Amino acid sequence: MPFKPLPARRLLVHGCWLLALAATACRGLPPGVPHPEHLPLGPAAWRAEGERLPARAAPDPLLAGWTRVDDLHYVAPEDADAYAQGLVRVGADLVPRAQPLPTETPVEGGHVLRTDHVLLRTNVSYELALDVAREAELHVQRVFEAWGEALDIRFPADAVVVLLMATREEFAMHLAHRVAEPVGWGAFYDATTGIVNVCAEPAPRGALPWTADLRHEMTHQLLDLSRPPRRRGQAFGAPWFWLWEGIAVHAEQLGDTGPRPTNVARYGRFRRRLYMGQWAPLRDLVAREARDFEGRHYDQTASWMSVLLTADDPARTARVLQAVRDLLAGRSPGTVEAVVGRSLEAEEAAWLETWRSRFGRRRPR
Repeated sequence: MPFKPLPARRLLVHGCWLLALAATACRGLPPGVPHPEHLPLGPAAWRAEGERLPARAAPDPLLAGWTRVDDLHYVAPEDADAYAQGLVRVGADLVPRAQPLPTETPVEGGHVLRTDHVLLRTNVSYELALDVAREAELHVQRVFEAWGEALDIRFPADAVVVLLMATREEFAMHLAHRVAEPVGWGAFYDATTGIVNVCAEPAPRGALPWTADLRHEMTHQLLDLSRPPRRRGQAFGAPWFWLWEGIAVHAEQLGDTGPRPTNVARYGRFRRRLYMGQWAPLRDLVAREARDFEGRHYDQTASWMSVLLTADDPARTARVLQAVRDLLAGRSPGTVEAVVGRSLEAEEAAWLETWRSRFGRRRPR
């Protein structure tokens, strides 16, 4: 595979990150132990064997002598007392935890939080950074608890990286290297770097909570980085792209405990389209490639996956997860009909009836 240079913006991110690490490099790491906040110049290294989710990803903060705080993340030993007094490190400085970052601070120059499996870099408030770091770490654990065995996935050798940007302007700069035209996304996974990019500022229209966006894109990240390098960065092609997105939209609800799922807005939008007869036939949906998949198709896929992965039919759930496992391994799972257990026309009729009975016949507001 020919070498593909990193985009200029990504080189800037790595350059600023390396400068920030250089400012802390003299602070007493044991010889030969990598810095726990090290950012690799590419996606995390693949692990072909071993436990699916190790206790901590490399570089291991405990090997570096770091201290766990807030039952979540790690700080350098020389910063532990300052942290207990409400001070956090930003670059070479210790600043009050409640002190806002200057508005011009770029994402690569703000807070850094390293958990057991996640490296978060962000320019949002420290309190929000804690919330996002906790959710990211919990999502790693939930994905492996729910699907680790079924999908035969392993966490990569290195901590996964999340960039959380405070403004849509900065997010758009990162997104411009991924898509040619502006889109109203709230997050995206960049397979060239293995990084999930998230925007804390909601999109003007159709935004989901950052929690749903983070879970969605981290699911892509975890599944992609569980594959050997030669197969990374490849979404499932038709007739299976809907399943690549389907497992991610379903993961938006992992960890929910209340009656309303985090991505409840998807079901509200789908309900309105269903009432107006604007849903896509399943045969059309499964034929769509990534370039043809629009927001309404994500919402519809969320409704279908909630039926496919229901506890009422464990055999079908097992077939759907086996299809994801096969596709991750580079194998064909057969036909969509074989996976769902009936013709697409019969599946469509049952799926629509399920949701019409859930929604009722009244016109949605």
